Amino acid sequence: MINKNELKEIVEKFGLETKTIFYFGTYCIIRTDRGLYSLKPVNDDKLDLLFLHGAKEHLAERGFLFTDRYVTAGGKPYVELNKKLYVMARWIKGKRCNPYSFYDIEMAAKTLAYFHKSSKGYKPSEGSTWRSNLGKWPEILLKRCEDFTYMKSLAKMKSVKKPTDILFLQNIDTIYYMAIEAVKTLQRNGYFKQVEEEEKKCYLCHGNYNYLNIIVDDRDKYNIINFDYCRYELRCLDIVNLIMDFSYRTWWNFDIALKIIEAYNCIRTIQEQEYKVMDSLFKFPHRIWKISSEYYCGSYSLNEKIYYKGLRHAVENINSQIRFLDRYCREFM
Repeated sequence: MINKNELKEIVEKFGLETKTIFYFGTYCIIRTDRGLYSLKPVNDDKLDLLFLHGAKEHLAERGFLFTDRYVTAGGKPYVELNKKLYVMARWIKGKRCNPYSFYDIEMAAKTLAYFHKSSKGYKPSEGSTWRSNLGKWPEILLKRCEDFTYMKSLAKMKSVKKPTDILFLQNIDTIYYMAIEAVKTLQRNGYFKQVEEEEKKCYLCHGNYNYLNIIVDDRDKYNIINFDYCRYELRCLDIVNLIMDFSYRTWWNFDIALKIIEAYNCIRTIQEQEYKVMDSLFKFPHRIWKISSEYYCGSYSLNEKIYYKGLRHAVENINSQIRFLDRYCREFM
């Protein structure tokens, strides 16, 4: 935690005067002479921050003002103190989007569509990092398939297998089949053609669009925060993330997906090719990969029972995911 003297020094470098300091979760909130701001250290390098700052300013210039824009110091969106970088951003007072509210779900989808339309044509300033994942998803998913094979060997080698290992081994063949099918269909479903089309127009993808990063402010406006994963990318990936985030909580409820797609289409029409790419991404067992890779390859920071509970819930969701995909194909393919 940053001490108060350092905090005040950082705030001064941003040209603001500290009034009070308090903490909200992982955020340090500063009440200044010009309002409320969040302050945090970042691991991004300076060039990444220039890209993200430029993206938010581009959105604002095109009328999308609903982001946590950075404060600048000397035209830069960061200050440096003791070899660490710090950013200050507008603190959006409000509440998180409710993933169980149909109204919030629809508004989240419409806000995403406005964000995507406003992002068109973004070109970062000279010297910025060119952050892009365009064309990389077949390689990313194939690497995750290899991860499943590696984790299977790790689980089998254990002389004493815990409940998480047993559950994983019981289901890994089904999981791997789903994963490899997702890679095959992504390549068949015109992924690279869609990449070629969108690359020309320089659209942005938030990269982590879920209810935690959508804030409903005091004026009932829906704001997008936490742009750490923002980059050039197919816009439909954000739609997939939003649908999976909301529908996964209710056993892949297809009605939620329909509401999101219908609301999004009110602002920007999803193209036929995008529906095909989305189908491939829905096929991959993302949640199982995330839990398993953290358990077998990560820091193992949680209690074993928590990993088991998370993996069990993800495995129990497989049949719901298959039914979701079947209805999705009948509806959109």
